[in-house]
Amino acid sequence: MHSQIEKTLNVVADLDSWDVGAVAGGMNYLLLQSAINTVVRMLPDQPEEGSGLEQFTEWEAKMRNPEIQEKVAPIIGTAERVCDVLEEYSSAPVADFQSVLEFMTSRPPQKSSFEAEYNNRKRMGMKPGMPLKQFVDLEYQVALTRHQNLIAKGEAAVLALQRITGSDGDLPEWLLEALNAKALQKLEQRWMRAELRRTNPKIGKQDRDLAEANQKLIEAAIVELGGEIPKDTSVEDKDEDLDDFIKKVEGIAAK
Repeated sequence: MHSQIEKTLNVVADLDSWDVGAVAGGMNYLLLQSAINTVVRMLPDQPEEGSGLEQFTEWEAKMRNPEIQEKVAPIIGTAERVCDVLEEYSSAPVADFQSVLEFMTSRPPQKSSFEAEYNNRKRMGMKPGMPLKQFVDLEYQVALTRHQNLIAKGEAAVLALQRITGSDGDLPEWLLEALNAKALQKLEQRWMRAELRRTNPKIGKQDRDLAEANQKLIEAAIVELGGEIPKDTSVEDKDEDLDDFIKKVEGIAAK
């Protein structure tokens, strides 16, 4: 297990159970999503109906590709460790491969998201060298193809993943960075929720004081993980996937 992941989990475990559920739940979702996408990319296309025995035999051999296990076993092992923390320190529902796949395939790409991405790049001084419509059309087509592959191969990917034993191997650097960013993002969102309660005159002083104390703990966790404490209440809740996922799969609303 990577030391940064263990550090993050140890820091998060000291927080309120709702905060643990939000942060560790977001990390678990990201890990399972990454494992599914990795296997989908590596699986061969299934032979068309009526193909000969030789083609199916070749396809089955490719399905047992040992490189699949090498790539995803560390991701599965990390997800299992995150789930241990979720189950011990939170009552939040724990996602599995099947429920994550169902959620992923239920959300086809939308062109509006790529319009927002184009405008975001412009604000960052990284405007793509093409008109908005061309950028959106190209990005949408790539995302649509990826989504169609997910629908076609997702179930086979989940079956393959369920047979693989997790390991303590190293995660790719990009995934470590994504997990750290996810943890900080969820902590900032929890800080926002605490801020809304701390400054709400409609709730009692005791609840406001509890929210302030909780906010201080979150701030300490953010600093410990290398983030910056939000300076105002304008933190954007850009990641609604986990809350939506909890509502859809478990039928409960995230706090």
